[in-house]
Amino acid sequence: MTFKKASFYDMAEIALNTTQVYIIPHENPDGDALGSSFALCEFIRSLGKKADVVTDKPIPENYRFMEIESILPENATENRDVFVLDCGDSSRMSTRQEIYDRAKNKYVIDHHMTNKGFGDYCLVQGGYSSTGEIIYNIIKEAEKKENKSFLNDRIAFFIYTAIISDTGGLKYSSTTQNTFLAVAELSTHNVDIAYVNRMLFDSNPLRKIKLQALVMSTLNILCDGKLAFVYSTIDMMKKAGALENDTEGFVNIPRSIEGVEVAIYFKEKKDKEIKVSMRSNTYADVSKISTILNGGGHFHASGFTVNECLEDAIKKVIGLTYDIL
Repeated sequence: MTFKKASFYDMAEIALNTTQVYIIPHENPDGDALGSSFALCEFIRSLGKKADVVTDKPIPENYRFMEIESILPENATENRDVFVLDCGDSSRMSTRQEIYDRAKNKYVIDHHMTNKGFGDYCLVQGGYSSTGEIIYNIIKEAEKKENKSFLNDRIAFFIYTAIISDTGGLKYSSTTQNTFLAVAELSTHNVDIAYVNRMLFDSNPLRKIKLQALVMSTLNILCDGKLAFVYSTIDMMKKAGALENDTEGFVNIPRSIEGVEVAIYFKEKKDKEIKVSMRSNTYADVSKISTILNGGGHFHASGFTVNECLEDAIKKVIGLTYDIL
């Protein structure tokens, strides 16, 4: 597969000149995927162009505070150019693959360092905090090119939400001086910062708290306290009445334990389909595990799927993790 590496300037020029696009975030989108996608969508619409975000499922309940509306694949019937955002691998488009395949022009924007590149033009910046921060820089390049301001309150809200979501509130190591400078400018717009932070980090349905209690009971600590993991099963999800996105952030339960370097959360989705999230605190490169197991991510955060039963998946991943500790 051939693609051209794009710069911020290239993507700004593409966004300014496109006429109608579909924007595809990764499957089961998080705050960064949604925030960056709707920021780009709003920017292109502000130019008088046609743009829609296409998600694989309706917007998750925990992100409806953003007051966003996507379309589902069956309604994306036109032949438009496609932007794929925050998607470390083409397989993560899931049910939107046909939309991507029929597009004349395909553009990829991402911050996962494990992204090997795809599409026609690909902008991958692994050193950035979020895809939202990359969209911010693309819009700033567009402002330089056109000598006018494009950031408005709505775009600023989406980008701020994306950055804050993927940096855990500006507390992860991916947060840089440039991230703070971006957030500083975004805060000059009419963005209710306290509201966004509360909705992202301090507003949980009771079912999620019930599931979290069950997950915490599975805590295991290994390797002299340097490795900790938790898991959830299908039965646990049913008992708590939990939804798919209620598990977001559960990897931070073992990560928060003093002395833990690598934290892992195993989520049983089917009998032999285990979704795995890994985090590290300082020196361990968890992207090495995701590379071995055909996943994606960053030095301190990665994810992948293991097609084995829960017990075997835990044994496999734990065995590989010892090698990076």
